[in-house]
Amino acid sequence: MPRPEFMSFMKTRNITIAVIGAILFWGCESDYTRLVKTELRSETYYDSLVFDLKLGDTKKAFYEKCWSLNKQGLIMQGPENNYVQYFLGPDSLATSIRMLFYGDFNEEHIMHAMDMKFAFVGWAPWNEDLQSDRLLIQLKDSLERWYPGNEFIEVDFDTEPTSMWVKVDGNRQVAMHVSGFQDVVVRISDLKEKYKDGF
Repeated sequence: MPRPEFMSFMKTRNITIAVIGAILFWGCESDYTRLVKTELRSETYYDSLVFDLKLGDTKKAFYEKCWSLNKQGLIMQGPENNYVQYFLGPDSLATSIRMLFYGDFNEEHIMHAMDMKFAFVGWAPWNEDLQSDRLLIQLKDSLERWYPGNEFIEVDFDTEPTSMWVKVDGNRQVAMHVSGFQDVVVRISDLKEKYKDGF
């Protein structure tokens, strides 16, 4: 049987860890935390992604919709067969944007998130106008038009990525950050699924 001194030490240690965790959680992401709690309490549900793809689609439905879009010539297979590819604007122009996307599915094969990657078609290391930081500014405006509601807020981290732009509307979160000098990575996720066991 554990000694009382040990039990007391363990209780104090657990309380200390909980307090430090709460301070770090609220101190670093208080605006984000408040936003998520407010939006989840609203009970508003958004499922729209792109091309009539929706959060909650089955993997089978995702493939069927993409197959139909491919037959219409709207999308094509992306690099290394890891993504679906689409061009925003004529793909012959350097300032056109290549969008790669693919669904993220849970154990029941239901899409609970979508991963996306954007880059200028004419990107080159020496072309400052087509770097990822410039693209992020452009995408921020575009995504706010595609998914109206709240604006993006910036969230800072001590690890990579050091900064991320996040917008939350009801259950749907759109998060994006630069990845290297070329790409902007975007993840659209269902917070109801992410926090189904509590926030």
